[in-house]
Order: sequence, then structure tokens, then C-alpha cells
Amino acid sequence: MWLGIGAITLGVGAALAGAAGTAHADSKGGGPGPGTSAGSRGAPSSAPVSHRVAAPMRAKPAGAGQAKPADAPDRRAYGASQSRWAPTQLATLLVDTTSAATGREVDAGGTARAYSARLAAKPTTDQQGAAATPTPAPIGTPLKLAGTGGAQFNSDGTRALITTTALDPANPSVSINRTVLVNTATGAQLGVTVKLAGTGFSQFNLAGTRALISAYTSDPANPGNYLTQAVLIDTATGAQLGASVKVAGGTYAQFDPGGNRVLVSAYASDPAHPGHYVTRAVLVDAATGAQVGATAKLPGAGFAQFAGDGTRLLLSAYDFDAADFGYTTRAVLLDTSTGGQLGATVKLAGAGNAGFATGTSPRATVTATGADPVTGTPITRVVVLDTGTGAQVGATLKLTGNLITVSSNSARTLVATKSLNAPNGTVTSRIVVLDTATGAQVGATTKMNMTLPHAAGLSGFATGFAQLSSDGSRVLFSTYFLDAGDPTNQATQSVLIDTATGAQLGVPVQLAGTLVVGRAFSIDDARALLVTNGKDAATGTYLTRVVVLNTANGAQIGSTVKMANAGVVGVSASSQQFNLDGSRAVVSTVAVDAATGAYTNRTVLINTVTGAQVGAPVQLAGKTPSSQFSNDGARALISSRDQDGTTGAYTTRVVLLNTATGAQLGPTVKLPGAGSAWLLGNDRALVSTTAPDPVTGAPVTRAVVIDVATGSQLGTTVRLDGSGGFDPSGTEGTRAVVFTSVADVATNTYKTLRLAIDVATGAQIGSTVELPGSLVEFQVSTDGARTFVVTTAPTSAVRPWTTQVIVLDTATGVQIGSTLTIAGGAGQWATFSGFMTRALIGADATSATGTVTTTTLLRIT
Repeated sequence: MWLGIGAITLGVGAALAGAAGTAHADSKGGGPGPGTSAGSRGAPSSAPVSHRVAAPMRAKPAGAGQAKPADAPDRRAYGASQSRWAPTQLATLLVDTTSAATGREVDAGGTARAYSARLAAKPTTDQQGAAATPTPAPIGTPLKLAGTGGAQFNSDGTRALITTTALDPANPSVSINRTVLVNTATGAQLGVTVKLAGTGFSQFNLAGTRALISAYTSDPANPGNYLTQAVLIDTATGAQLGASVKVAGGTYAQFDPGGNRVLVSAYASDPAHPGHYVTRAVLVDAATGAQVGATAKLPGAGFAQFAGDGTRLLLSAYDFDAADFGYTTRAVLLDTSTGGQLGATVKLAGAGNAGFATGTSPRATVTATGADPVTGTPITRVVVLDTGTGAQVGATLKLTGNLITVSSNSARTLVATKSLNAPNGTVTSRIVVLDTATGAQVGATTKMNMTLPHAAGLSGFATGFAQLSSDGSRVLFSTYFLDAGDPTNQATQSVLIDTATGAQLGVPVQLAGTLVVGRAFSIDDARALLVTNGKDAATGTYLTRVVVLNTANGAQIGSTVKMANAGVVGVSASSQQFNLDGSRAVVSTVAVDAATGAYTNRTVLINTVTGAQVGAPVQLAGKTPSSQFSNDGARALISSRDQDGTTGAYTTRVVLLNTATGAQLGPTVKLPGAGSAWLLGNDRALVSTTAPDPVTGAPVTRAVVIDVATGSQLGTTVRLDGSGGFDPSGTEGTRAVVFTSVADVATNTYKTLRLAIDVATGAQIGSTVELPGSLVEFQVSTDGARTFVVTTAPTSAVRPWTTQVIVLDTATGVQIGSTLTIAGGAGQWATFSGFMTRALIGADATSATGTVTTTTLLRIT
């Protein structure tokens, strides 16, 4: 499992919970952008390129599929990333990593759980396959596809999709997306290769019984617009279900959460009305491939989305209305079982959108903001819909001001607007809580008036942010004003609201500077953290201010903590964190020295019980601070990476804090290179970096183990040639295993090195293991006993490249069986099924005829 340069995880580790932030239900989600396929280490595609080995790409977990590219215009996708490389052909290896060992549990999306939480789920007899052998045994015939790409498994690992993209030789301005469905029991292709013009995306439904392939390209019939095409496949036979769906606009098709319906929705310009758009939505029955109902259309640019249970579809769009000299927002609710519309079309003055409430609430909201036709004052309107009938629930809410945010959970919807009063330099915020069951307002409207430091030269804008507590009982709303022409004229005003009553808790808190958006609530929801950055008008220096609120009554706890900076760049939201019991929080700032250009970050530890700062701020060079708490909250690990402005060389520094006193434990750990640090439970910390050797320039990976009790280093610094990553070993956190790639471009030779570190002592365990070829991917078996390693290397100084598959004993590093060597090009990626019973390994090589794809079924002890 590749975790980046110098990344480390050990045995059974702790899962990290992300912030429970809130957004409107239509909040645009997107997966990672286009990149190499799963497991890509940046191995050379057709020639030895050492810097690609030195900068490995991040791999996805076993069983993950393709991720939606970041530029995809659709609103929802499932799976993992697909590459877009040069137009070659793809070499793929199908591997059966069968074992009688304990299997891995697969989540609802078909993605295997992290190795740090080993689970007792076992593969079925069919998934286990035949009896295992010590040496990988090739089975099956080659699969050949033009282009480069990636692969993904369905949830039970019985089917796989291989997808590539290549330029069309007849029309080099157009890409061709090719997808093949594979039976992983035999390695045989099912059905025909699906070819679609344009940028494509493939995915399985939840059950893995259907595959959906879609792509979009320029629409010759409507210049300047895209055309989307989607194909649905029965994964049992590989046969296409129904006709291909074509929709004007650029998007990717998607399954509903249960995988029973397919949605293809996009907007494109309307040739009949220049300057206007039309949004369309097509529903398809995933069982038959037949369209469900008629194509839904709305004037304007918009989008469609499924409800959480997939039984409803909400389509909304807004368009300029020449008759009213303003925008109009429209929304329709569709029954996905019939495709029929429920209720009347909602029509609101102004520009807006629509979204479903989260959780189990059968409600949706439609919002729009437009100017009052008489006064010109902005008015925000909100309508709540019953998703069962499509009928409006309650009266339309009208609130003065421009919409800032709409946040919903299953019981409440919060609507906030703001008005900028230029003459007197104030910003008025209005916050309303709606009961999603009735559509009625809960309590009175909360109104805040924020006075800016000074009104002169008022040229900025106000915006806001709302975050619900994890239990939904509180919402923290903040309005902040940014004056682009005057950095001292910035302010933030925040208030806590009880969502049960709609009542304001305590008095609004106003701080100079703009809000830093990060996790606001502690894990137990007892505290809320406010952080702002801004230039102090009196001193001319930048200050970071931190306030702790008691969520029971909204009162500020203690005094405002202030951190001075010479020239602030910002607060790292990722370093705004609470420990597990909520008694401590850390906030990190980044500042730059205007004279030298040097970056410095400062981290302060806050006692959230008293609101006071604990100990002195930790100051480290660099602009990438990171922090984490130990599981018991007794320690905080602060790390930073700094780059020398002259040499370009990186240095990583790590500090360990006693959270009871704020005192630093032990000396600051300093390692050359860019790297990261991890707390391993409550006892150990691990730091790793990769940096060029000062003499040879070749990459070197270093690792240090720290005793969390004392902050002192254990053993000596472990050094290994090459750039590397660490695997999650199966030894229950007693050791870390590092793999590195070493490239000698002069001799065109490549090797992979492997060593183990005893985290109890920090010492290396045994000898370094050397494997042939540059590292492509490594993955640990479900029982942790074996590590599957994929490498690639040229067979001579002038090629050809081959790919090797090697099985190691995780505990000892000793090879199990012999090496399988695959001809056909340099290995690029490896994807493993959820139960680690199959793997797809891709290699590509450029030639006059492209690349040969070799698909082989393997059994490994």
C-alpha cells in the first residue's frame, strides 16, 4: 500500500475522524483529479526516468475503483481515479492472490477497509478460488487496449473494469475511451469492448451487477457545447442493457445510492434562445436499461441529484428572465420509480438552487435571491418541499439580504443572509431556523449588526459560514467581512444557535480579522472554536485570535488568545484540531518575513476547559504545519516542512508536547528532506523524510522513532537509499516496513530495497532485502502475513521493460516462491480486490503498434 514519500502506518492503527462540517445539500462534491491508476509509483512508462521514481503517486486502497476526475461536471461519482496519459496501449495483469487467511471487510461502496483496522470478514469459497501455490501461476489470455488508464473491481471482486483513453488516430483532437469487463474467475473478457468518444468514466453499482460507462466530447451539432453518452452493462454477461443514452452537455452518468437507477443530467446552450441554457435529466432503469419516464427539462443552467434513498430526483436551474429583468429559479421533484413529476414546478424570483435535507428527513429546500422590483433590496426566498408528494410545506420564507448559506439536517434547516450597509460601515446578518417537518420558522429571527473597524473606503464584501454540531443541536454561524483595499478593515461576528428552539445562545462574538474555516466543534460538541486572522489597526502587525465558546450557553470561556505574526499568510485549517475528549485544541498560523521571504509557523495549545493558552507557542520554520493528538490526548505532535529559498532543499522538524503543561518533550527532531510524522498510539512517534544525498544527489529515505513518554529518539536514524514509502505490516504495530526505489540512470538499472524497523527500539530488524526493478506497488495480505510487491525494470540498456510480481513474508522479508516476470512494458499500477483475492497490474510501452496487455490469473500462498 503506497502512502507517498516516506509515509508510514503500522499494524492496527487508529482511524482518524474528519470534521463534521455542513454544507447545503447540493454542495458540489468531487473526487481527486486525473492521475495515475491505482498503485502507480510513477514507474517509467517506456524509458528510465529517475525523477518519476523519486516522486511516487498516492495509491488507493485495495478494492477501490476509479475516482471522478476533478473537472468532471457531474455532481456525484463513486470509485477511484483513472489516468489520462499519452496515447499508448495498456498492459494488464490479472492476479489471484488467493489464501485461506482471514479476508477483508468491504464497505457499502465496494472499497476495502484500511489495513490499520483488520477485520474478520472472510471471502467466499468462490472468491478464494482453487488451491494456492507458492509461485504466481499465469492463467488466461492477453487483453489489449489502446491508450493508458486504470482498473477497478466490483464489491465482491468477481468482476473488473479496465478503462483506457487514447487519441483517435483518425482525429487526433478527439479521445477514445475504451472499457473492458473481465470475469476475474477466468480472466476472460465478457462482452465487447465499449468505445466512447471523449473523456470517460466507468463505475460499478453498489451490488456490482451493473457497470456504467460514460464519456463526453464536443457536440458537432451545437458548437461550443459538449455531448454526453452513457452505456449500461450487465456484468453477468457483458451485454449492453438498453440503448445508449445521449444528453446535451458535459457530464458523467451516475448510479443512485442503491444502484437501481442511472442518471444522466447536464446543461447546454439553447440554440433556439442564444445566451440561454437548458438543463436536462434522463433516468434509466438499471435492471433493464430502459428510460424511466420522459426527459426532464428546465430552462437555465442547473443540475440534478438523487435523494439519499434513491427514490426521488431533484432537478433545479436558474435562467435570466427578460420580462422581469432578473433571474428565475425553477425546481421539479421526480419519482424515480416512474420518472413522473411530483407536485408543481417551484418558481422563485432570483438565482438559486435546490437540495435535499440530510439524514432521514423527507424534505428538500429550494432557495433563490433576487432584487425587490420596487426598492432593489436583495430578498432571499426559501421553499420547503415534501419529497413524498412534491407539495410545498409551510409558507415561503422571505428574508432580507443576500443568501449566505443553507445548512440542513433531518430536523432543521438554517438559512442565513447578509446585508452590507455602506454608509455606516456595518454588516447585518439574519439567521432563521426552519422546522423541516412543517416548514415553519422555529423561534425568532436572529439579527446581528457587525460594526467594521472603520467605514472609510468600504470596498469589500461580506460572506459567512455555518457549521452544525455532530448531534445537530447547535449551529455556529459566522459572518466575516473582507476589505480588499484595507487589511485592517476586516471583522468576523459569530453566534451560537439552539436548533431546537431557534434561540440565540449568549451574545454574538466579534473579532478583528477574517474567519478561518476549520473544524469548529469538539468531538463531544461541548466546545466550539473561533479562529480569525487579521491586521491590527493599532500596531500594524498581524494577529491570530482564538476564542473558545461553551456550547451549552454560548458564553466565551476565558479570554481571547492572541498570536502575533510578522506578516501572516494564514492559519492552517488542518491544524485546527481537538483531542478526543475535547479538553485541548491546537491552532497553527503561518507567517512570512517580508524582508527575507522566510516562512515561520507557530502553534498554540488551548485548554478548552478554561479557554487559556497552555505553555508557550511552538515556533518552527516552514509554511506547512501539521498537528495530531495521541489517542489518550496526553501528547500533541507538531511537525513542519521548510524549503531553503536558495538551495531548494527541504528540512522537516518535529516537536512533541505534553498537553497537560504545554512543555516540549525532548529536543526538536530535525531531518533533511520533505517528510511527515505520525503518532503511533500513545507510546511511539515516527518521522520519515526523503532527500537528495548532498554528495551524489541520489534520493535517501530516513526514519526516526521517538519515545512519546520522553520525546527522546530511540536508536539511531535509519537510512535507506532511494525514495520510499512504508507499508502497514501485519505485526500489530511492532514494526514498520519501508520500501524504496533506487534508480541508476547511467547504467539503466533499478532496484527496490526493503527493511523493517522495530518501533520498540528504533533499530533495524535483520538485513535489507534487495529486489529487482523499480517499485510500482506493494500491498499487504488480509492476514498481514504476506506482502505482494510489483516492480518494473528494463531487461537491457535499450529495453524492453518487464514487470515482476514478488511475494514476501511480511515478518521476515524472505521471498515466498519465485518471481513472476511479465513481458510487455513497464509496470505502471496495481489494483487489488476487496478481499485481496485478485489483482490487476497495468504496464504500458510505446511502440509502433502500441502496448501489449497481459492478463494472467495467479494463485499465491
